[in-house]
Order: sequence, then structure tokens, then C-alpha cells
Amino acid sequence: MKTTLTALPAGAGVFRIPSFKVADVTVPFTTALFIDDQWVPFIDGESMSRQFARGDVNLSLHLCIANYLQRQGRNPSLHIVIEGGE
Repeated sequence: MKTTLTALPAGAGVFRIPSFKVADVTVPFTTALFIDDQWVPFIDGESMSRQFARGDVNLSLHLCIANYLQRQGRNPSLHIVIEGGE
């Protein structure tokens, strides 16, 4: 079963996913900012050092959150919906 997350617009070039719990892990607040023609994710205010920067906001957020969960020993199936159809 996939966990569906909704990324909410928070201004020009900004999407946010509020903190949530999945597979007994609380995932911190996650943000994607459009910087230098790519989406750069931040998790709990920590820049991912462009490790997961991509041209697609959905993929950028997905990789960032999936990596966070894998570091916690979890690998749930995720589906991210971009509010407003980005």
C-alpha cells in the first residue's frame, strides 16, 4: 500500500510537505525550493546539498524523503501529489 503525501504550494518556487508519520517513523517537515533551474529539497531545514536536486519537484521530494526513510531502516512505498498540478 502506498502512502500518499501532498506537497502544498508556499509561494513562487516553493512546495512543502508537513511533518508526517509513516512506518513508525516521523518524517520532518520537507521543502523544495526552485534554485538555479532545479528543485532543491530540504528536510527539517537541512539542505540536501543538491544531492537530490532535480528538474521535477515531485522526484526531488520523493528521493529526499525515501532516502530519509531508508536511513531509518524503512522502505515504504510513497506517492507524492503536487497540489496545483506542478
